[in-house]
Amino acid sequence: MGGYDLIGHMLWYTADSTMPAWGLLFTFPFRWLPYPAVWYIWSIACIALIGVGMLVFGTRARLWLVVLSWPTLAGLWYGQPEAFILIGVTLGWLVLERQAHPALMGVGWMLMLIKPQVTLLPALLFAFWLWRSGMLGDLLSA
Repeated sequence: MGGYDLIGHMLWYTADSTMPAWGLLFTFPFRWLPYPAVWYIWSIACIALIGVGMLVFGTRARLWLVVLSWPTLAGLWYGQPEAFILIGVTLGWLVLERQAHPALMGVGWMLMLIKPQVTLLPALLFAFWLWRSGMLGDLLSA
């Protein structure tokens, strides 16, 4: 059985948790499920989020090929939140490219910065692009 990171570090905030406090908002619905079930449901939710991200970006890859890739399998095995980070990047892209509501960028930043060591640069680039497009004021006033 996998899901060590999910069970040990992301469902409950402890002294050795490395997940930011706002990340617990996204793991909250999984908190009271028993161990094998929480890992299965988390994995299914992550696969669904990967599929949503692929649909929004319009990729022609097959979902099963993406899910069976080594990075995705490793993330699913350990219970990593990379699928939520993908949705954060997707929300940022929707705000910039499809002129979605700027408040979605705030949700996207929250999701991206669950793992700031991975997505700090993209989050800063989204802020720069918002500033260049004049939408940063809309976000701050939303």
